[in-house]
Amino acid sequence: MVSKNRAEMPGMLVGEVVQNAPEAPIQTRMGLAGSWWRLRQPSSELDRVDVVLLEDPRYLYPVILRTPAARGSDHVKRMQQLVQSIEPIPNPASWFRPTVHAGRVVQWLN
Repeated sequence: MVSKNRAEMPGMLVGEVVQNAPEAPIQTRMGLAGSWWRLRQPSSELDRVDVVLLEDPRYLYPVILRTPAARGSDHVKRMQQLVQSIEPIPNPASWFRPTVHAGRVVQWLN
């Protein structure tokens, strides 16, 4: 998903922005991969915008932090922790399996 419109994706999420730093690849400990953008939005009080877009084969997981540029570094560590805590949404088949006995469902397994 992200790879098709990578350059336009942050602007599509937060509006008109100026890129402050190159796009940085990121991977979570749960295996989601994506990119982190550090942007500037001059038209806003919250002029620093960090956008993380993670993806799996089915979903896009956006995380957006808006903060005054002077306070941006105060919040980045917490954003990194948040991003690392994101788990992919499981496939239905991986968590929803009925146990069938003689044509009847007798229990559900998680």
